[in-house]
Amino acid sequence: MKTHTVTAAILFLFTVSAPSFSQTSCSNDPGLLDTPDDILNMVTRSDDTLIQTYAEYHPVLLKTALDNYAVCLRSDNHGVVESAIAQLVRLKLDVPNLSAPDCVREMRRLSTEGRTQMIRLKARFALMLCDDPALFDLAQLHRSDEPDAVFAEIASQLRSKLIVSEARE
Repeated sequence: MKTHTVTAAILFLFTVSAPSFSQTSCSNDPGLLDTPDDILNMVTRSDDTLIQTYAEYHPVLLKTALDNYAVCLRSDNHGVVESAIAQLVRLKLDVPNLSAPDCVREMRRLSTEGRTQMIRLKARFALMLCDDPALFDLAQLHRSDEPDAVFAEIASQLRSKLIVSEARE
């Protein structure tokens, strides 16, 4: 239920920000998608090739999605905020050279000012991934489609780095 609500909220924000997506058809170009659902699924799917290919065709759409995620990060709804953080982590894993300064700025704010401890923690984990991806085994993080499992894997990898670091001292 929570996932459907969050997905609906993000889809709503995406559609409101870019009404032309829902009003035009891209059926003349087989590389383009037809509906807002297709666009949302494309941007949030963990298929690296599709995202990069689509981003090459329409970098404006990827920027629009990132702008909408930045809006979601400012939401009063905790579920929307946590979902946006998770989707940005997924995008960062799928597109390692992704630049999203507005989202990173919002996550920095959330890491200290987030309304819940979970939001602050997830924002910190996401920032670590954005700031220093070399700390992580990205292939291992890619193995799960569940956001909570990805955050658990980030925590596990950080814990193992800490244990290894302490063992060396």
